Amino acid sequence: MGHPGTTTMTTLHMHVDGVPKLKPHPLYKCETCLRVKATKRATTTAAVQQALQAVTTSKHAVQPDPTGDLHNPVMDVEPPCLPGEQFHMDMGFVRGTQFSYRDTNGMLVTSLDGFNSYLIIVDKATRYTWVFLARSKHPQIDLIRNFLKIHGSKGSGQKFVRTDAGGELWSSHAFQQMIFEMGFVPQVTAADASFQNGIAERPNHTLGDIMRSLLHGAHLGPEYWSWALIHAVYLKNRTPHRSIGTTPHQAYTGKRPDISSLRVFGSPIVAQLPGCRPAKLDSHTTTGIFLGYTGTEKNVYYHDSTSGKIKIAMHITFDEAGFTVPKLSLTPTQRALQNTGYQEAPMLRTNTDQSHAGKPESMDDQLLIQLLSDNARLPVRSTPGSACLDLFSAIDATIPPHKQCMIPTDLAISPPNGTYCQIMSRSGMVLKHGIETRAGTIDSDLRGDVTIILCNTTDQPFNVRVGDRVAQLITFYIAQPTPVTG
Repeated sequence: MGHPGTTTMTTLHMHVDGVPKLKPHPLYKCETCLRVKATKRATTTAAVQQALQAVTTSKHAVQPDPTGDLHNPVMDVEPPCLPGEQFHMDMGFVRGTQFSYRDTNGMLVTSLDGFNSYLIIVDKATRYTWVFLARSKHPQIDLIRNFLKIHGSKGSGQKFVRTDAGGELWSSHAFQQMIFEMGFVPQVTAADASFQNGIAERPNHTLGDIMRSLLHGAHLGPEYWSWALIHAVYLKNRTPHRSIGTTPHQAYTGKRPDISSLRVFGSPIVAQLPGCRPAKLDSHTTTGIFLGYTGTEKNVYYHDSTSGKIKIAMHITFDEAGFTVPKLSLTPTQRALQNTGYQEAPMLRTNTDQSHAGKPESMDDQLLIQLLSDNARLPVRSTPGSACLDLFSAIDATIPPHKQCMIPTDLAISPPNGTYCQIMSRSGMVLKHGIETRAGTIDSDLRGDVTIILCNTTDQPFNVRVGDRVAQLITFYIAQPTPVTG
């Protein structure tokens, strides 16, 4: 998804199909996010705070819009619009220091396919975004005319196209004339008031973050930015937008997006070659790198490792975790996927005096635990010789007769490699109150809050209070023998 924030990822399943409910591990940090999305920390001295307060309380101050966009007070009187009535446009320029050159016409080229900039168009009502690659600063008059003809509203509402006062669009008389001819009113922002076109300006920053994340996560250079940009727009339109409460794709098309077929940008792929196989024993495939989708999700762009060309194919097999890639060549994304979804079996001692569940030689005896709320309590042993740790409830709850209830502990627990934790019933609760614990295995790759399932086997309701001991936690070493036939 292009490395969005934690809030977006934990709510993504509510807006798109094909995504499970995700819970971030409190100890996990994404290498790509840390490297490419770092920002300066805000300075909050008393003087700065007073200055900000003075500015924001002024009756002439520009107030922040809760949707995330800043608007000029004069322009905030606009009534709500319908899709296709009001578009915001801007030109963006992309360059990486590791790749650029001048073509025969003296034009700067910053991508493998000869582009150096792009035109971004955002529909104000739905925040749906389009991007068109460009080779110069000159406005693409015919392209914009065709765009407005296809996507522009045919109704009688207030229709306009807003741009900044930059030389790429507004200074072109042909551009302004074309906007009038298409039934739209051209609008321009004031000097030093880029926030008036924030609906198109802000996505430039967002798309820049996504592009850098995609390229860094795939170990690709800046020369691939054009494909990363197109893929970033594809992802952005399928990511929930705070100002509209849904995804731009659903707001514009009326259809809930399905990303079950989404693949990791930059993944190694194997593509079937066109035509017939030369001979029965000949390989009829080629390898490459996935660079995004074409106009349909059934076809993809890929960089052919053999010819060095960008090609389109339909019959593709993806290796998103990089298991076909040498270990030293793994990308940050592939390392993260392998560490999350695959772990090699730990080396066990061969001492015959120990059981098969003996402690591995490199075992760490520390059980990593993070408290997720003020109600969370660190597990403790009732006595020094106790095998189990007592777990405490983080909420008040009532378990009805012959019913079960989920009791959160507000703990994130990470067992050492080669171990797992088991949640067990407390004998006193079973004997005195008929409260049993159902299931409860904590693997080393568990993410999120550890929750206890308590079952009331009696005819009376049972009350649980914050801080009550409700279960026990015991840690086991894992034996991983190799299955063989007898």
